[in-house]
Amino acid sequence: MSLKKKLEAIVGPENVLTRQDELERYAKDQSIFEGLIPSCLVRPLNADEIRKLLRLANEEKIPVIPVSSGLHFNGISLPAQGGMILDMGRMNRIIEVDLRNRRAMIEPGVKWGQLQEHLKNLGMVAMNPLFPHPEQSVMTSYLERQPLLIPRFEYAEPISTLEVVLPTGDLLRTGSAASPGAPFDTVADMVCPYGPGLDFFRLFQGAQGTLGAVTWMNVKIEYLSPLRRIYIVQSEALPDLLSFVHQVQRLMIGNECFILKRPDAAAIASDGDRALMEKLLQQVKKWTAFIQIAGARWRPDERIEYQEKALMNLCAELGMRTRDSLTPSRSESDLFEDRLQMPWKEGKPYWKYLRLGKCHDIAFHTTFGRLPRLLEEAAAALEKEGFQDDSYGVYIQPLEYGRAYYSRIHLYHNAENGSRIKQIMVLDRELNRRLLLSGALFNTPYGAQASLTYDHAAMYTETLKKVKKIFDPVGVMNPGRLCF
Repeated sequence: MSLKKKLEAIVGPENVLTRQDELERYAKDQSIFEGLIPSCLVRPLNADEIRKLLRLANEEKIPVIPVSSGLHFNGISLPAQGGMILDMGRMNRIIEVDLRNRRAMIEPGVKWGQLQEHLKNLGMVAMNPLFPHPEQSVMTSYLERQPLLIPRFEYAEPISTLEVVLPTGDLLRTGSAASPGAPFDTVADMVCPYGPGLDFFRLFQGAQGTLGAVTWMNVKIEYLSPLRRIYIVQSEALPDLLSFVHQVQRLMIGNECFILKRPDAAAIASDGDRALMEKLLQQVKKWTAFIQIAGARWRPDERIEYQEKALMNLCAELGMRTRDSLTPSRSESDLFEDRLQMPWKEGKPYWKYLRLGKCHDIAFHTTFGRLPRLLEEAAAALEKEGFQDDSYGVYIQPLEYGRAYYSRIHLYHNAENGSRIKQIMVLDRELNRRLLLSGALFNTPYGAQASLTYDHAAMYTETLKKVKKIFDPVGVMNPGRLCF
């Protein structure tokens, strides 16, 4: 029996693609990188089908690249050695919402808009990154450890438990989901979702699909307050604004909190309107902090009142001014107050692509003290390569009340400008090398960050390879990523 017939026997003929003209688009994504054209694409519907597919892949020695989003940005879903795309987009059920334990059980294909709309009707919300693309799945965001807008300790780990099909086809459930009666007996989740004893779930975060295919995940959810207020603070000097935000975090004021450089702030505030974005670029200060205060489930007005008072006192102490808009002539309160918990609107140019059509990201983690210096070094390197001040953006996200900071540089480019793309590929390695040597941490290494990270961490790399050999002895899961 041919490989195609074997695949069709598992998922059905309509869920197997083998024509080259249909598969060519999977050799590219939204990044500057390219992969090989896969030999096939399959669309399973459940964990049992995935187990059969992975066992077949082991027998046939076929690389498998698991995906769940409709759009990819960092090159990790590009086949480095060809093989089979395991598209889990059909698995898009919200299996269960447990209000008492504040969790939602979701499948890989559940997208941000689908989940947030469902939860909103129940008075709940999931913790989300900054305006994710409408085609991005929740699971992709969480497994790639994208930073969340609310920098509270209890939201730093949005995943409670999960089920994963290992590369061998074996099934594993993590934490309390492995206990008798799980996954629907949630008594243990009220006590300690990460036990009993050793928990495996962090192995699959940041693994870029190299250690298994996650089939469902329990994610933390929170009460959605109907009362929310946005506060905007601008400055031409990042150290001043960053110090202000750091104090906001230390005093535990507000929920969502982040900083944007002018091009990103203008792109988001324009709500997809290019003409308005260009106008805002002339009016907005270089750096903008966004802070949202929300009422609690009980006595929401009082919560907003005392946090607002604390914020105003801090502004007076540091000489900062708050407003509800980026410019005196308009207000973005509806955009930021009502839609911060939602993905970017469908049908509008994605905010990172509004300038030139494409964007390459360089992301890193660091401390409060190091961040201004690292961004200054990056700015000098970018200026040397012809990236002027407003030709790139920066997004800064405090983590765990300012314990650390995530920063992402957005290099805008035109996909048709081949020379610029080549320049960015060279810059990707050089700038990341400088950041690494200056103390930056790459939490989810993409592109040049992978080789730079693992070349500088020999013992860690050797341990990772041993773990990979245990979980994936044949080496079928997304080979060519990380250090595998």
